[in-house]
Amino acid sequence: MKYSSWKFKETAVMDFLVEGKYTFRRHLLFLVFFFFLLYSSRFWHGYSGIYQYYVLFFVYTILIGMVYINIYVLVPRFFFKTKYITYLILLVLMGVVGLNIIGYGFKLFFVDFKVVAEHKGEKGGIYEGVLMCIPIILTTTTIKLLQKWISDNKKINELNNLTLNMELNELRNQINPHFLFNMLNNVKALIRTDPAKASVVIVKLSEFLRYQLYENS
Repeated sequence: MKYSSWKFKETAVMDFLVEGKYTFRRHLLFLVFFFFLLYSSRFWHGYSGIYQYYVLFFVYTILIGMVYINIYVLVPRFFFKTKYITYLILLVLMGVVGLNIIGYGFKLFFVDFKVVAEHKGEKGGIYEGVLMCIPIILTTTTIKLLQKWISDNKKINELNNLTLNMELNELRNQINPHFLFNMLNNVKALIRTDPAKASVVIVKLSEFLRYQLYENS
């Protein structure tokens, strides 16, 4: 009972990760989780009033854009096609560009609303941004790989089942005419030597064919 319950939960999780009907809920769950992850950090607390939330949503938007570029562009077009070096280079470039956009946005839009003095240099801020981006990017890449693995395994199982059914049908088509041909020859011989036994064989053959056609799946 515990095994079947665990198996059901495992299947439900796998379906949630790959089935199209759960796409909206998957993305909503990720966006909410990512927002609270940024909300729990302190980088946006050093700004005054409502501008705290402007900073938070600005960084959130840039990072979410980077995540989705990785999921829908870099991973399928480069990583899945075994272009690992190209993927890594583009990933690093995207990270550098994204972090520079964030830094430029801070200087352009929010520098006048900062109420806490900056004790770290620009490089420190870049390093912090990299450390924040790396686990997010790696997590989304891992999830995308897991989705592909589950989807590929489902397709392989479906293909195996289809191949097995085709082989069974082909085997039946090959065996049945040959089997019937031999049985009819045997019945013909029995009619001459033992009519009673031939009658029993015909009845058994009829029962066998009825079972195969209507009861055996």
